Amino acid sequence: MRTLIKRGEPITFQAVQGEAGVSHSFFYTHPTLRQRIETSDGRTRPHPHPLPIPLMRTTSSSHSPRRSRG
Repeated sequence: MRTLIKRGEPITFQAVQGEAGVSHSFFYTHPTLRQRIETSDGRTRPHPHPLPIPLMRTTSSSHSPRRSRG
């Protein structure tokens, strides 16, 4: 599940089964894992890489040359 989460993929029985290489019956013998998958509801987890922060707009005065003090 961690690998799927890191890649931002949905957490489903099929996805976990394929990633872990286990049979579908494996989930019935591991109720905690089964519950975690069921509660994830197949939602895609946020991608681990943060989105870029939008650049802040500057006022026109910030583009004018600075006066030297002195």
